[in-house]
Amino acid sequence: MKDKIKFLLLLFFITFSPYLAGATVIGKGQAIIISGNEVVARKQAVDNAQRDAIEKGAGTFLSASTKVKNWEVIRDDVFTTARGLVKTVREIKDQKENGVWYYEFEAEVTESTNNIKNKLQELRILHQKMGNKRLMVIYTPVQENAFEENDPAVNSARDALKQGLNELGFTTFNQQKLSYQYEKLHKTEGIKPKEAWKQIANDNQVDIIVEFELWGGKQRNRAMGIARAKSGIRVNVFDVSTSRDIATSQTEQSQVTSAKPGSYEWNNSLTKAANKAAQVVASESAEKIIKYYMTVGDIGNAFELIFKNFTEDETDKIQLFLETFEGYQSSSILEFQPELMKIEYYSNLRKGRLPRLIKGELKRNGIIYQTKEIKGSRLVFGKPNR
Repeated sequence: MKDKIKFLLLLFFITFSPYLAGATVIGKGQAIIISGNEVVARKQAVDNAQRDAIEKGAGTFLSASTKVKNWEVIRDDVFTTARGLVKTVREIKDQKENGVWYYEFEAEVTESTNNIKNKLQELRILHQKMGNKRLMVIYTPVQENAFEENDPAVNSARDALKQGLNELGFTTFNQQKLSYQYEKLHKTEGIKPKEAWKQIANDNQVDIIVEFELWGGKQRNRAMGIARAKSGIRVNVFDVSTSRDIATSQTEQSQVTSAKPGSYEWNNSLTKAANKAAQVVASESAEKIIKYYMTVGDIGNAFELIFKNFTEDETDKIQLFLETFEGYQSSSILEFQPELMKIEYYSNLRKGRLPRLIKGELKRNGIIYQTKEIKGSRLVFGKPNR
């Protein structure tokens, strides 16, 4: 699998230099000083400045389209090791102004460009080969201290889970449109919540169910007059067709606040903490889902198909029959010009079977051809004597 991914990357993507050689950026961060606690505010401002530096540093070598489509894929992974990726050249600002601590510094970003680029492309390729599986996010509280389903924190966590998984390439199903079916199955027919959603998922071609549970708590520092509103989340992922467990993730995140428990501001802090926790488990769950389908062999193969010197009518026929083959998952045209067509083709067919199918369809359509090259996942066909 690793060799296959490396091969595809060399074929389809621009080769970057191994390291970003000393790119210098300005990182800026700020944080509100709560209850006079300047130590906490300064630390948060420094963290924010480091995050800003990493974003700007990555932006110096990721294309605009890559940043728009894929930055969220790597944002948290990059920031978790931010202190190892930036080297402070000089401090520009480190002071408080009007109740806010400001921190600004010049940094040298040393992240390996290949590491980030390969992570993005590996994830994209695996999604293509899995066929963009559809998943549904549901709330199934079990613990006594779990939030009610209509709690704002639950809604925020659900949205963050769906958004995070969407950004990582999964297709999330809008189950709110099917709430009437759930009410009928659960309340009228007495089917348990999880089983009711599983039945609905089967009826609507959903591949994966992500169920989560959310709870809250607090951690107070009386000496400093501040508290941390904590939200914990537990996520369980399972395959709908087999009912096999795919992944389990759990984390707690907190939000610093001076509000009293039970107040509007306190509940708002719990909601923010829940949102952060959901973002973390979304990233963890996505990686585990991909590893699971790699293990069970539901990934398939990626091919580079090249057709040279065929007419426009012939290439139209070729595109049509390629999409009708058994095992077809997806395809995209990498290059199309007169007498040259390159296709990125994903299928769960074995490597030896696809060339035989292509040859058979070329003959059946009366297209004269010659096999130019069949080497691993690279298949080249052309006109004889050209």
